[in-house]
Amino acid sequence: MSRVSLTLDEIDAARRQRGRAALLYVTDRCPVGCAHCSVDARPLGGRITDWPRYERVLDLLCAEPALEVVGISGGEPFTERRGLTLAARRLTEAGKLIVPYTSGNWAAAPPPAGSWPREILRASACLILSTDAYHATRLPPQSFINAARTAAEEGTWIAVQVATPPREPDPSPTNLAAAEPTTVRPFPPPESREPEPGSANPTLPAPQTREPGTGSHGTTHPTPATGRTPAAAPPAHTSGSPAGIRQTPGPHGTAPATGRTPEPAPPARPARVARNASSRGPGVGREVEAAQALLRRAFGGGWESYAEVRAVPLLGYGRGAGVVGPVGVRAGGGLGRCDVAGTPVVRYDGGVSACCNEVVAAGGGPDGLRRHVDQPDVLARLARDPYLTVLGAHGASALTRLPEFQALAGAPAAGLCDLCWKLVRTGRTDSPAVRALALLPASGRAK
Repeated sequence: MSRVSLTLDEIDAARRQRGRAALLYVTDRCPVGCAHCSVDARPLGGRITDWPRYERVLDLLCAEPALEVVGISGGEPFTERRGLTLAARRLTEAGKLIVPYTSGNWAAAPPPAGSWPREILRASACLILSTDAYHATRLPPQSFINAARTAAEEGTWIAVQVATPPREPDPSPTNLAAAEPTTVRPFPPPESREPEPGSANPTLPAPQTREPGTGSHGTTHPTPATGRTPAAAPPAHTSGSPAGIRQTPGPHGTAPATGRTPEPAPPARPARVARNASSRGPGVGREVEAAQALLRRAFGGGWESYAEVRAVPLLGYGRGAGVVGPVGVRAGGGLGRCDVAGTPVVRYDGGVSACCNEVVAAGGGPDGLRRHVDQPDVLARLARDPYLTVLGAHGASALTRLPEFQALAGAPAAGLCDLCWKLVRTGRTDSPAVRALALLPASGRAK
């Protein structure tokens, strides 16, 4: 039985194809409290209280036939055990690929075999794991290392996202690179490695051999951008899984500690050097190097067989506004296309936003970008929305050339989101001209 892994490139491809991807917010709570948090998540933030409504949220995602990839975020989704395990079970049973986002704060000690975090990871197509200097002020590096190893033990591909500040952070004990030595600890083969204290399942599988978009035995599936139909859900596994999450055997079977028989490991393939090389280029700063050092501590020199690293810019929302500072402005007519105009965010409280802008998802910005889970065909309607289609396929510059928006072409805008809000607030985004433009084929990839 095959299991699908997703890389960041494949997740991006799904997000660029309207209706293929969505993000599920399961909580506004996060115990970490990083200074750069773009959603201003807090230890006592909002959480699921209306469980029937949350079930309707999951009903919506599960029933949408075009939806293939569902990211699960927040807040820190691993603080919401019941909501996260329920989402993982429901979504995977519906044939969706799930991608949790986490800081790894739940892995202060390696989770034991059969524990619910391991079941979440085993059900996931990818784990997006964050680390940077801001996380380092709140989390010990060992939590990141334990989270990465746990994901690898469960056969889950790891995508490390590093938020890079607008300038190089000053060297300090809170910087990841300075806080911990970067000496590579030997990483012996599984049969010779001693268990770490508190670890009930220390053995990692051999490096992943699945090419992007392939199954565990080399059976190729088209990537998300081709409109793949997700594989049928296998029978539910219940042994050692109180949450009842669907289990898909990983590339090398299940680790011996779970009592299930592992499959033979296929021959190792070359590491995904190309996927990580772009993150080592000039200008990405010490934070990416520090993340790679942590991965070397977790996996040794072969870490690229388990993970990839990508630098992402800080967002000036929430507490992040105080870190990023003032944003430069430019003429609205010079702004391009939005990659995520077709990726809605669905919140645990029933809110649905048209894109991943954190302010909109939290209830800010124009009302025209928000919907509700109880509205009929809400996801399908967003996928067909003419304005969002144009924004993703042709860009803001095409919209500002229309007569109803020409006044915004030369007006200053603090980025694409600012211009988008101004366009929506005109109340003309459903005009005949916008509808006509939405019928034209896109030219090239969104920028």
